Amino acid sequence: MKSIYVPPKQSIIGQLFDVSFLLVKTAFDYDGPWPAVSVWHGDHDHVVAAQNAEAILAQWMDVHRLNAQPTFQDRVDGYPRRVWTDAKGKTVLTSYTITGMGHGTPVRTAGENGACGHAGPFILETGISSSFRIAELWGLTTGKAKRNGASQIRPEPVLRKKLTVSEPLEALTGAETISSVRKTIEKALRAAGLLKSP
Repeated sequence: MKSIYVPPKQSIIGQLFDVSFLLVKTAFDYDGPWPAVSVWHGDHDHVVAAQNAEAILAQWMDVHRLNAQPTFQDRVDGYPRRVWTDAKGKTVLTSYTITGMGHGTPVRTAGENGACGHAGPFILETGISSSFRIAELWGLTTGKAKRNGASQIRPEPVLRKKLTVSEPLEALTGAETISSVRKTIEKALRAAGLLKSP
């Protein structure tokens, strides 16, 4: 019998958990594999409560049909990590607690293993890069990355239209844009084998 963390019903987190869990499970008529998810939180974050991270973990534990107890715990780049694996041993959920970090995204700007990005507002130098570790979880770091402009892949911008003062952002959020975004997401899910073709 699996046991998952469910926040108390009387708490706002408990009420949001019920809603967010239902939104995930009913977003699509889908019973295939779900993506691996990585949840990150700084233990000195005074903006987002740690209970939010636990509620997100609980939601994805249930989506992936996992036990509340992690498969194993270790340290990565000096920080605590909890890992849940599926029945086949594949990592499907991770949780990192970045000790000493406030509200922001952790980045590692120096060193060989996982260094990428630059520190800035809410992008905090911690010696670990959440972006790199998530890419690693998704299997995107198996090749050797070329650095310093040698041959960088630059994604094509989603918005090809320049905004002007006379053209507010609301002008780009019509039904046509929403439909286009949905088609792009569905195409990516199909390419990854996570959504069946109609």
